[in-house]
Amino acid sequence: MTASQIRLRGEIEMICKHCNHIDSDWWYTYPGDDERENIEWSCLECNKINITYVKQLSRSDFHGKSGVTSYHPETDSDGKWGYIDTNGNEIIPHIYNDARDFHKGLASVQKNDKWGVIDKRGNEVIAFAYDYISEFMDGVAYFIKNDKYGVVDNKGEEVSPPVYRYAWFDDDKNLVMYSEGEGALIFDRKSRQISESIKPNYGSGWANVIFNEPHKIYKWLENLDCKECLEFGEYICVENKDGKQGLFNKSGKEILPLIYERIWVCNEKVIEVTKNGKQGLLDIGGKEIIPFIYNVLYGISDGMIRVMKCGKYGFIDEITYQELLPPVYEVAEDFHEGLAAVAKEWCEFSQEGSKWGFIDKQGNEVIPLIYDEVSEFKDGFAYVEKDGKMGIIDKTGKEIVSFEYTRIYDYDEHGFACVYDDNGYNLIDKTGKLVISTCYEIWKFHEGFAWVRLQEYGNYSFVDMTGENVMPPIYDDFGHFSEGLARVKINESLQEG
Repeated sequence: MTASQIRLRGEIEMICKHCNHIDSDWWYTYPGDDERENIEWSCLECNKINITYVKQLSRSDFHGKSGVTSYHPETDSDGKWGYIDTNGNEIIPHIYNDARDFHKGLASVQKNDKWGVIDKRGNEVIAFAYDYISEFMDGVAYFIKNDKYGVVDNKGEEVSPPVYRYAWFDDDKNLVMYSEGEGALIFDRKSRQISESIKPNYGSGWANVIFNEPHKIYKWLENLDCKECLEFGEYICVENKDGKQGLFNKSGKEILPLIYERIWVCNEKVIEVTKNGKQGLLDIGGKEIIPFIYNVLYGISDGMIRVMKCGKYGFIDEITYQELLPPVYEVAEDFHEGLAAVAKEWCEFSQEGSKWGFIDKQGNEVIPLIYDEVSEFKDGFAYVEKDGKMGIIDKTGKEIVSFEYTRIYDYDEHGFACVYDDNGYNLIDKTGKLVISTCYEIWKFHEGFAWVRLQEYGNYSFVDMTGENVMPPIYDDFGHFSEGLARVKINESLQEG
């Protein structure tokens, strides 16, 4: 296995800095942090490496926008970046070509094509000598110099020289430096080197891919016809050249022989395996606890294991491993908050005739199968669609938000949800009351403020949690408030005015 490469087709256009070729269909290396803002990609014309800043437009931080795409590149304009406080006062002047949010008093900024670091007064903490510096994560950041990655601490000391191919922060916020052929060097949040193992965490739960020659780590693998390995905590899944998998502990003791099509260690107690095209569950000692009779086991959610057998869906209890709800549904989703969405009529290529509702863990139909689309329950609410309009219901099926919207986004941690109607995006609270109405674009609240854009080609302003505009729409681009400051981009003509 190699570092994942993701193909995006026609999402955005990237301009190569080496040959000026415009790529709208391009590869980029994606090392696992799905919120990274700097994308490293290879030009399809000259095959040279580019690093382009893109802003991610995702449901994790975005309420809504008409025609949203996955990413958009940061455009070169006449604007400059600076920092404002929650009253709109300019705290750090707009003199930077690019900027990042503050973390523990430090922010990475770009000036004259070089990156450095400033404090919240605008004082230079790290000199402008780098091609890029990431945001700091508990005292360390990665930097790029001459197309190589290194590590710098918050005092400007280079903890690791620029000799690595990639860098990213893993799910535990540890900094991973990856070098092809040599593996990963991992720093914890106190800048301490904690590993030189070649098994970086890619956010895949238990599993860590062992990238290059695994027998250099585990000598006993030399005696096996090993093609590929996955590490699950204290266990190693080995695949031989015939495509058969087995499971071993790190000392080389065989847990499961090399006879399975697939092995996945779900947790410390159970192993999901595929044999002769059927899936079952074994305990960590290899004893069968769910027989090999199912086409698919979908993992554990809310104490239940969703299964598919002969094209029908049912559920198995996580504790007893008994089939509580037999496979009778045409389609079913996982249990969340005690309820699972199910449908008894389903067409893979058409939604016509498919009606959804919810069952409890005893199989009772607690919300009737009358909806065209449904979401899972979260914090007591689910989004449902009927006759082309969306609303929100509670766990009794009571209508909380009426069916008048064409799109509804998740409630955020403050209790606001973005809804879309024919006039634009609106923000509602959990009672359905409008807080902000008719915007082209709404972003989620950070430190009590959200950015909005009223018109498609207008500038940005920000509002407080009552929906009142705090600042006029004068900003070309922005970052969310962090430690009381927000990075904002403003056109140079407005600065002069």
